[in-house]
Amino acid sequence: MTDVDSIKSGIKQAQALSGEWKTMALINGTPLVSLTTKFEWIESGGFIAQQIISDPPLPTTPFVWIENNPHPVTAVISFDDFSRKYYYNYADARGVRRVYQMSFNNSVWKFWGQAGPKFFQRFEGKISADGNFINAKIEKSSDGKKWELDFDLKYEKIINKR
Repeated sequence: MTDVDSIKSGIKQAQALSGEWKTMALINGTPLVSLTTKFEWIESGGFIAQQIISDPPLPTTPFVWIENNPHPVTAVISFDDFSRKYYYNYADARGVRRVYQMSFNNSVWKFWGQAGPKFFQRFEGKISADGNFINAKIEKSSDGKKWELDFDLKYEKIINKR
């Protein structure tokens, strides 16, 4: 596969995100929060905008999650032609701004980066063969070497916008 084919393949995989998703954050299988996640191509396909809105708290939502709710969250996924790298540009209602590196490879969507002096995060989502589900996890680390699960995310597509 040439570099150009690789880029086209990555962009095609990113199209799998387009649409609206019902998303659930979980710890050890226990639902923490229900979310609505929308991915939409903007600027004539130059970027993908992601918007995440929190649904009302669940009976199983811990108070710490309610108290530290970052939603709404907006992210812009971009691709740099020169470096051939994706970036995940994140902003939330708490005033947090982060830029992560990102990749798509064989229906696996990842982003990762250092979000503070001793705070590293990484995300990995596996897109189902039919494109209707993403099983994902967010991990955290204080040193970027030893990782622990922060929470799982389950996405189910409810509206397809290609």
